[in-house]
Amino acid sequence: MREPRLLLKKQIKKTMSTNYLIYVRVSTSRQAERELSIPAQVKACQKYGMDHHWNLLPDGIYEEKGESARTTDRPQLQKMLHRAKTDSKVDVILVHKLDRMCRNVADYAAIKMMLKKHDAKLISVVEQFDESFSGELVENIMASIAQWTSQNISWEVRKGLKEAVERGRFPGYAPIGYTNDKKTKSLIVDNIRAPYIKLAFELYATGKYSYDSLSAELNKRGLKSKSGKHVNRKSIEHFLCNPIYYGLIKTRSATCQANFPPLISKKLFDDVQEVVQQHNHYADRTRKHSYPMAGFMRCAVCGSTLCGQMQKGHLYYSCTHWQDKNCTERKYMRWEVVEEQV
Repeated sequence: MREPRLLLKKQIKKTMSTNYLIYVRVSTSRQAERELSIPAQVKACQKYGMDHHWNLLPDGIYEEKGESARTTDRPQLQKMLHRAKTDSKVDVILVHKLDRMCRNVADYAAIKMMLKKHDAKLISVVEQFDESFSGELVENIMASIAQWTSQNISWEVRKGLKEAVERGRFPGYAPIGYTNDKKTKSLIVDNIRAPYIKLAFELYATGKYSYDSLSAELNKRGLKSKSGKHVNRKSIEHFLCNPIYYGLIKTRSATCQANFPPLISKKLFDDVQEVVQQHNHYADRTRKHSYPMAGFMRCAVCGSTLCGQMQKGHLYYSCTHWQDKNCTERKYMRWEVVEEQV
């Protein structure tokens, strides 16, 4: 039997104007330039709200740009769902289409259940569903179609990338040292930066440089990224291990010889990998502390990963606050306590 307070709350909400939030999303910049742009989705949702004489809550528009709907691990979505849980004024979450919210049936069901628990609804402007059993059936079918569409698009993209690699083309943004050729859909040598890349491999192969010292040396000699910035340690670490520079295109779906000129020889690349292994082995031996659970365990409050650190001679784990900068979890937990729970 429901508590009288809960029934009273629902009766009060029925007599008041419906309050709503808007959630809009685009996964790519191309999509943003077409009919599913952020402004177009917002305009359609606002019109729907006005037509129904609803009230858009202050700061009630949540925009997600460049985010996939395959998971719910999206900053604006999580922020909006948290508000729906904690703000009793929220009656409706309005989206342009269901696939703007998620393309995963399990995630969709979980969000619907959470909203229902807090006396709120999820409504699509384009897809109209009634609250009957048949309406719920159609809604679930549409959610399944959204998931199938996402999986099918992903499969088609992977197939296209694999075909491109098998033809010797590089299916992506050119790494430093090359530029994209829009006509041939391949890569051409960047005559400004390519000599620096070759020099980087030659210097590192001597074993006298670390990633940091090599970065400093290349920056001193004038190497700049395509955006005009200095090349940092991570960039050095990444391109020294990239087989593209000796002419091998390697992706998760295929490996093939490139149809564009290499910048270095296979032998020089292998020499560099030997030095990398030596440096990594030395780092493993000299590393004082390891944090086995860092990156694997998450904060119970905001869902961010835990990071490890030393304080006063003891190992601790704490929340990184990556998901939510306003997370209230500020405690440091001894590693013994954390790893006992695994």
